[in-house]
Amino acid sequence: MIRDRGAIKWTAMMLPEHVRLLRDWVKEDGYEEKPLLDEQKLEELHQLIDRSFHEKSDVMFTYYEHHTFQAVKGRVLDIDFVQRKIHIEAAGGEKKVIKLEDLIDIQE
Repeated sequence: MIRDRGAIKWTAMMLPEHVRLLRDWVKEDGYEEKPLLDEQKLEELHQLIDRSFHEKSDVMFTYYEHHTFQAVKGRVLDIDFVQRKIHIEAAGGEKKVIKLEDLIDIQE
């Protein structure tokens, strides 16, 4: 009978630096790539941000942060054109700041 111990037999031969690099590689493999938005999509996002700001309505924001897509539902409190950020009040009262270049999608 063959008793294969799998990965156990190889870890003793690996340096701790190699084990750490392999763990980092597995973590990075799960990263998502940030999509590039065209002018039409950017204009649509701008209109939805403006509408949410003036009507004080809740919308769902999808943005790119830490190599993954995040989503938050809330309304726009302020738009900072100089620093290119929008200030959002989430549904639970939490305040969040999102960079405009990280914004992927907005749904009403």
